[in-house]
Amino acid sequence: MSCQCNEKAHAGRTDLQYAVKIACGVVPAPAGNILPPGQYFTAINVHNPSRCDTVTFRWKVAVGLQGLRVGPVSQFAQASLGPDEALEIDCPDVMERLKASGTTPPTFVKGWVVIETEEPLDVVAVYGTAQSAGNPLNAFHTERVQPRCLPACEDFGFDISTGIAAWNVTVPGATTPELATLTSLVKGWATLAGASWIRPGNTNDPGDYVYRLGFHLCSGFKNASLNLQLLADNGAEVFLNTIAPANKIGATSPASSTNTAPFTTPTVLSNISGPFKAGYNELIIVVRNLPLGDGGSPTGLAVQGYFDVEKGRCPGTGLPLLPCPGVCYQVHVKGDGWLDWRCNGATAGTTGENRRMEAIKITLTGATPGATIEYQAHLENIGWTSWTAEGQVCGTTGQNRRMEAVKIRLINAPLRCHVRYRVHMKNKGWGDWAYDGAQAGTTGENRRIEAIEIVVE
Repeated sequence: MSCQCNEKAHAGRTDLQYAVKIACGVVPAPAGNILPPGQYFTAINVHNPSRCDTVTFRWKVAVGLQGLRVGPVSQFAQASLGPDEALEIDCPDVMERLKASGTTPPTFVKGWVVIETEEPLDVVAVYGTAQSAGNPLNAFHTERVQPRCLPACEDFGFDISTGIAAWNVTVPGATTPELATLTSLVKGWATLAGASWIRPGNTNDPGDYVYRLGFHLCSGFKNASLNLQLLADNGAEVFLNTIAPANKIGATSPASSTNTAPFTTPTVLSNISGPFKAGYNELIIVVRNLPLGDGGSPTGLAVQGYFDVEKGRCPGTGLPLLPCPGVCYQVHVKGDGWLDWRCNGATAGTTGENRRMEAIKITLTGATPGATIEYQAHLENIGWTSWTAEGQVCGTTGQNRRMEAVKIRLINAPLRCHVRYRVHMKNKGWGDWAYDGAQAGTTGENRRIEAIEIVVE
């Protein structure tokens, strides 16, 4: 009978975490310390109980300080154990791990060694004390450490581009950020493929506009990498986590009277690897708007980029992406006038009653700042109307004039969002779905529209 040790019960779903209390080093006299004077030892024995599989695990040190102070947390180190093999993590290992992470360890450390693995391990802590360094052992204790199950951190990447990610902006003189407004190009601004320009609402005062994109990283993430290119009116500096010289990762030159094309050549930042951290992170771009007359208002930012990280997505957290809006619509039909509003794919109009649609109104719900919708209709004996603004009547009422086709498009909406729609036509029934400004319905066939369905997704 073959050995059945290949099934990984926790892989891809949860990690096993062992948190082992440690006390390492010398507590000197006199009193005043939380622990009595003496020398303290901790040794952590780790055993792989599998008879077939090699188990790889990682471990780190988290130090706690007196007075409710947070101590340093080391980076993870990795180790492997073959079937039935064992190793020990002791006080010198703890000190070396702290040193390797850039921390000068004190003469006495208390805190935790944290072990994470996808497979079960035997973890036993051994504690000893002596009255002073070099004296015989006077206390000895062992404790088996039980694991807890934690949701596993996953690899992830996300598009940080403006028009896709949810960037906030704080305007000069304000302390509260607001969701940045999606905007069309302003004269002098270039198109940045895969991105939209964003701006701070209707404010164009000179000063610094602080754009922020926040996201969480799981403890123990690896190989974080950021790539981006940006255009800014008038100039920008890029930071990770704080607006400080040490965290500055790039800049664009501000516009001036000698810079005649400041918003046409993107600044490129490639393979930025730090200073990312476990927990909450912010990518910060400070855009400086110069006074009018020296390249000043209006102001805006366009970013195209991507963030990648191994084992970094915190379980249960979403990505900071702009949501797609909902859509509601109301139609005017022969004999009944304006019907009730319908939303998000529900049928507006009639089917099987030979009743023509004559006009329509469309509006977005929950739209991000700057997003709107436009629509036009092909009408009997008139042809195509001009594009109609959100919420306004497109078509006719009181003229007994059929609607024959429609086109619908989103303006300044999140780039990942699209509008699709279909119409129910005389003697043809439901037509195919049309998307993003394409025609739904017929022209030149004298065929009325009777109903419509619209979805934004």
